Amino acid sequence: FPLWTLDCGEEVWMDNLDWGATDRIDTIGCTGTSDSTGPEIAYGFWHDAREKVYMGLEDFTGNLDLYLLDSDGDICETSSCLATSTRDAGIDEDIDVNLDAGYYYVLIDGRADTVSDFYLWTYCTAIEICDNAVDDDEDSLIDCADPECVGTPTCP
Repeated sequence: FPLWTLDCGEEVWMDNLDWGATDRIDTIGCTGTSDSTGPEIAYGFWHDAREKVYMGLEDFTGNLDLYLLDSDGDICETSSCLATSTRDAGIDEDIDVNLDAGYYYVLIDGRADTVSDFYLWTYCTAIEICDNAVDDDEDSLIDCADPECVGTPTCP
């Protein structure tokens, strides 16, 4: 299924019709839309620690969507979706999610038959641990003072 595996910090310049692309998926369970009629291309994504993960899709024309999927699931099932970015045509897509260490799928799909070049980037950073008196994510905010911790059991 995936073309190759991406690591945190990796960048890709491709086209959703390049080698390794398919045009088999018309409905993705994450969004319930049946307008994913363009070609899709998938990458594996590996990281070895619990981290905040950012992904972005830029420099494309038409309407490409970005999905982060659990590698153990079926892409047609809503439960496989960990994060999605399905903005209107011409607007950059981005994902911001906390992930456990592991292997995931990144799927780029053309809505309404879109075929386009694109730039995909990934970036990972530490997650604030809310009860250790350390600024884990280096944003000058420690534990319950960090917005990431608000609403957690440690910081109600």
